[in-house]
Amino acid sequence: MRRSTTAALALSTLLGLVGCASTSESAAPGGAPTTPAVTPGLDEGTHLTCTLAGQATLGQDGRDLNVATAKDIVTAGRTSQSVLITSAVNVVESAALRAEAAAGTPDEAAIVAEVKAAILKVQTVCQDVPSLKSSIESPGAGGGGEIDAATPEPAELDRAS
Repeated sequence: MRRSTTAALALSTLLGLVGCASTSESAAPGGAPTTPAVTPGLDEGTHLTCTLAGQATLGQDGRDLNVATAKDIVTAGRTSQSVLITSAVNVVESAALRAEAAAGTPDEAAIVAEVKAAILKVQTVCQDVPSLKSSIESPGAGGGGEIDAATPEPAELDRAS
């Protein structure tokens, strides 16, 4: 019971913080929320993930802070090239899987609250566009594949031993 209360309190705090930030940043002059076009410097997977998280936060287009939307965010996040989005989406995926496994148990409400909080974290990450842009992995940026000339080949290591 205490875990449910703590999770509910944390969720309501996050909702308050994100709700205030999103209404001031993503509202059009008439007060209607907007969905921006693809931001230059962001890949399509990152943009889609952020769009889904934003829709869930605002309750738009049939999206809500629930397990079904979490699955959609995970699917979109897998195509993102942003390390920040990938990390945040991993948390969403873990929470969604736990929520599905906890369906019908006493822990269900607390774990569903974790799903909601994880989606809100994705939305928070999406609000920092400069950080998202800098977290996009570019080919040849140390992601593996290239070998440094100063690194000895495995055969040279065997000979040195």
